[in-house]
Amino acid sequence: MKKIFVSIDLETTGFDFQKDKIIEVGAVKFENNKVLEKLSILVNPMQKISHEISELTGINQIELDSAKEWDEVKDEVANFIDDYPIIGHNVNFENQFLSENNIKIVNSYDTLSLARILLPNLPEYNLTGISKHLNLNHENPHRALSDSLVTMDLFNILMNTLFNLETKTIEILYHLSKKNKSSIYKLIKEEISSKAISNYPKIFSIDPYSKKIDENFHIEKLDNYLPENYSLENEISNIYDNSEKIKNIFPTYEYREEQKIMSDSVSKSIINDNEIIIEAGTGVGKSFSYLLPSLISIIKSNKKVVVSTNTIPLQEQILNKDLKTVRLILSEFGYDTSKIIYFSLKGRSNYICLHKIFSSIQNSELSNKEIEFLCKMFVWLQDSKTGEINEINVSTMEILFEQYSHKEFSSCVKSDKNCYFKAARKKATFSNFLVINHSLLFSDLATDNSIIPKHDVLILDESHHIEDIATQNLSFDYGRLSLDFTLRKFLGKLGILNKIKGENKNENIDQKLENLNNKVLELQQINNDFFDQLSYELIRIYEKDRLFRELRITKDLLDKVMDSNLSTTLSNTNNLINKILDDLSVIIDIKKLENSSNKNIVNEISESLISLSNSAKYINLIINLDENYVFWFNKNYDNKFSISGAPLDVSEFIYNGLFSDEKTIILTGATLNNNDNYQSFKQKLGNNSIPSITINSTYEYSEKSLLILARDFPDRRNNYNDFVVELSELIIYKSIDLIGPMLILCTNYELMKDVREKIKKRINNNIRLLVQRFDGSAKKIIDLLNDDIPTVAIGNYTFWEGVDLHNKSFETIIMTALPFPVFTNPLHQSRSESYDNAFLEYHLPLATTKFRQGFGRLIRSKTDTGVFIVLDHRIVTKKYGKNFIESLPNPKLKITSYKNINFSIAEWKQNYE
Repeated sequence: MKKIFVSIDLETTGFDFQKDKIIEVGAVKFENNKVLEKLSILVNPMQKISHEISELTGINQIELDSAKEWDEVKDEVANFIDDYPIIGHNVNFENQFLSENNIKIVNSYDTLSLARILLPNLPEYNLTGISKHLNLNHENPHRALSDSLVTMDLFNILMNTLFNLETKTIEILYHLSKKNKSSIYKLIKEEISSKAISNYPKIFSIDPYSKKIDENFHIEKLDNYLPENYSLENEISNIYDNSEKIKNIFPTYEYREEQKIMSDSVSKSIINDNEIIIEAGTGVGKSFSYLLPSLISIIKSNKKVVVSTNTIPLQEQILNKDLKTVRLILSEFGYDTSKIIYFSLKGRSNYICLHKIFSSIQNSELSNKEIEFLCKMFVWLQDSKTGEINEINVSTMEILFEQYSHKEFSSCVKSDKNCYFKAARKKATFSNFLVINHSLLFSDLATDNSIIPKHDVLILDESHHIEDIATQNLSFDYGRLSLDFTLRKFLGKLGILNKIKGENKNENIDQKLENLNNKVLELQQINNDFFDQLSYELIRIYEKDRLFRELRITKDLLDKVMDSNLSTTLSNTNNLINKILDDLSVIIDIKKLENSSNKNIVNEISESLISLSNSAKYINLIINLDENYVFWFNKNYDNKFSISGAPLDVSEFIYNGLFSDEKTIILTGATLNNNDNYQSFKQKLGNNSIPSITINSTYEYSEKSLLILARDFPDRRNNYNDFVVELSELIIYKSIDLIGPMLILCTNYELMKDVREKIKKRINNNIRLLVQRFDGSAKKIIDLLNDDIPTVAIGNYTFWEGVDLHNKSFETIIMTALPFPVFTNPLHQSRSESYDNAFLEYHLPLATTKFRQGFGRLIRSKTDTGVFIVLDHRIVTKKYGKNFIESLPNPKLKITSYKNINFSIAEWKQNYE
């Protein structure tokens, strides 16, 4: 390709092209990789620029005041661009500002949209992030010339990527993007038309993509025979007693008696098919402790082991680090580790469905976002062997991925060669070490164990989350959109009913289809009427309390809100859903008998049957106000309402799902007991007889950690402004000599926002400030914390647990409030009512567990030291404060005035050193 382009970037006073002004233009005229000419101009906006813009760009007011005005440089910019096509990262921004300032753009290409499609695996798509991941030279981010140069380099990479796509993929991209004339369409049409669009097919084959699916998996059937006197514990002891061999593989390994105790406990449970609860403190090395006996049992006796975790980071740690380490150690001791066949299985919604995305190619009603999403999917799928969401960046597109995933396709036609999920399920069946998450485990238990294969050993790590995850899988949210989304699948040119009609050879079905279409339209209208009226009534009744987001439903409230008309409407909705379900069942039986060539029709009807059946079930629960559930109204930010429900008690569900089979169950975690009492946890399991063991942390917390309690810190509830000011001052002072990361644990976004505003202009320039939501997602911030830049991180509940940094720890953690559950939360309200003393028996144990988890972020290795500061004076002034203090593993305690916090830290450090 030999063609001249102009890469351009603008820096402006803001984002509104009608109000804000251009302050810098950077442009590069280029042909392939050759730079022909550069342009860099500062522009006087004739106004003051904000501190944020100056901080972001590095451009100061003095420079701009001495620069030329736009009218003086406009012609130079226009002449440079001429009629060449322009390239920009989010080029619409440049187009709007240039057009508003009287420069007409003939043609443009957006590298942001192109990158999202052609580089589907990149973790981020801002220019700085792309530069880092592609190793592009980006010397001055947010300066116009530097940004335009890196945009040129990116465009050349994107063009090369497009040229190297398989022809079938280019054909599909062209066909999809033709509908919205996007950048990918223009590039294919204008730059590589000879390859792709001469006679692109009207029908696209799924076969080239399905051939990529990796189904190659085989495991030999091993002999279950064990010698009569076989002892797994003896084998474990032999390994721990020869720690020098372990050090050959794991040089930093140190023998820990606590680790051996846990491995012995796991061994006994595996041999005897027993259940056990094991709380293991930080530093014990839980995953190593249970992996060692588990993997030996696989090798020696063909056990099938499933490990379930709550968080993705722990799953990745087990598969990518711990499992590899233990396998190498076992090899060193002469074990045949080739017998260990491991796999990680995810839930249905993690796998893309080829049938769904191929059926959408001909859809003429796709939105621009759907077109970009589908183009991205086809680029990714030309190489993907797993079709799994973790291979691809779908941030801002998660809902679309879920819609096109295998979710709710439980009854789809058996066609293994075209199904990523069934390939994954097959691999799981043939593996003997399977890693899953709690959400999949309990989802599977709720749907009759249709996904996770039979196993001998189940290990639940991070098991303090079990009740919450079980509750989530039995909860529901019934709203206007949830039902409407299902109903819309039946209607229109590409709807299910029209597809059936198009291939129909049975005259008896025609009238059924017409009747069904009318019922769907009627149900759609009734559903809309119901939620319109519900919203009106709730807003009318609670006009003075417009801030409420969740409102628990009692019988009195339901009678007050749901007059006879609304109740009748909801009953009519339920009746009509059941009639549609009957009609669909008849039609699907006919289509199955016909052996329909379009298998997708049967799949889509089956999926809709599940969705509609669920809606009918939820309405029934609401109408009858089932006493085993708590119900509440949800209000979103545009005053649209839905009705949610959750079971009050999930212990029977957990017990039947986990403990009804004769197999080994090991429940482990760092925060399972409450002040040496496992009773609360056992009640949640529905199993009061399960044995438990506590293994203390190996770290010397009394020497390595300092717990500071500020007895007189301003009360956030009564003196919020002073609280924000003093917290900000503390953060600024603590960050002066910061080397590693510091974490501020908050409980709401308002506080995070206000503190950010107070400190962002005053914090040391060498210190990076990252506030969740405002400076990136929790995942992005956690990733950034692993680099070497001193960082102050401010986050909410996401950061209270599961934030483990590579080869470092937090120097300081500041907890702004004791983490009591939200008392107005309908589920907490309802569950607490079953206790004689709700505060002591329910709310306080939940808070102390969360408190321990927050403290657990502090010390992560034997060489770490750290300071944990609690600013909630209730821990000192209230009698229950001792519950929090005694829940911790004996750190050095200092109760002081908040004005002496920094002195207390300095004194402790001096004594420690």
